[in-house]
Amino acid sequence: MGISMTGDLAGLLGAALERDPSAPALLAPGRPDLDYRGLGDEVARAGAVLHGAGLGPGSRCADPMRTNSPGSRFRMSRRG
Repeated sequence: MGISMTGDLAGLLGAALERDPSAPALLAPGRPDLDYRGLGDEVARAGAVLHGAGLGPGSRCADPMRTNSPGSRFRMSRRG
């Protein structure tokens, strides 16, 4: 059974959280695994920070890509 890759990222994350919140979501050498529950928590925190800065759906922002920031896990981690 394959996973449908249609929809937005929030929908895909929500579906993964419903299926198995403890399943590994991000894996990277030298870093602890992050499950879907933890990924959902990080996404919610990032959304709250952006919302607090006045950003919302349709807003544009830039990311300086600091390599030690929590968000770097999303940009730089991939194991396949």
